[in-house]
Amino acid sequence: GRAVEAAREDSAHPFDPYTGALGGAELRAAVEGALGPRRVWSASQLNEYGQCPFKFFARRLLRLEELKEPEEGLDALQRGLVNHAILELAYRWIAAEGLAITPENADRARELLDAAAAEVFRTAPRDYGFRPGPVWAQEREDLLRRLRALVALDFSEASPLAKLADGETRSAYALELRFGPEAGAPVALDGDAGHLRVRGTSDRLDVVGERVILIDYKTGSSK
Repeated sequence: GRAVEAAREDSAHPFDPYTGALGGAELRAAVEGALGPRRVWSASQLNEYGQCPFKFFARRLLRLEELKEPEEGLDALQRGLVNHAILELAYRWIAAEGLAITPENADRARELLDAAAAEVFRTAPRDYGFRPGPVWAQEREDLLRRLRALVALDFSEASPLAKLADGETRSAYALELRFGPEAGAPVALDGDAGHLRVRGTSDRLDVVGERVILIDYKTGSSK
């Protein structure tokens, strides 16, 4: 194992089966077919390939998945999914009520956010596969506090999105909008890698006059 890893890290070492050289014409043809122009790529797939082609090969072509033991509390991925679910539901209700994203509607937006959080929290352990530990109540409070701050900023004049709106009224337009061949909205990228068909989901789109602002939520330690 050490020898294999050392060879993979050695740029002077020739490629071999441990560094991605596939033997056999049938195997190469199968992989070329799987990664050819008919493949639809997502952002996560492109990220995986860029970070580690072997990881991409193991997960996407061999379909290997790490088995994880259930743990108490939320991990980073589950936390992000819960945040997304609450924001999606809250802004879906905001859009359904026809609320413009303006300071005078901030109180109603907070009420809808709190209701959306209560709805998502109710089934979150089952929906996202974790066991609520003794600090689950505190975790919920922390999540909701951060989301309240986000929504309060979004509905304020200090919002970066308000600056993009440049004085025009901004409203939530679409939530979790899918694009790609399956959604009837094909998107293609042309570059050094050739012609790539891509798919994905937009977290939220706000409409401002004749323009649309594309919003992507990120959960992390940085602002």
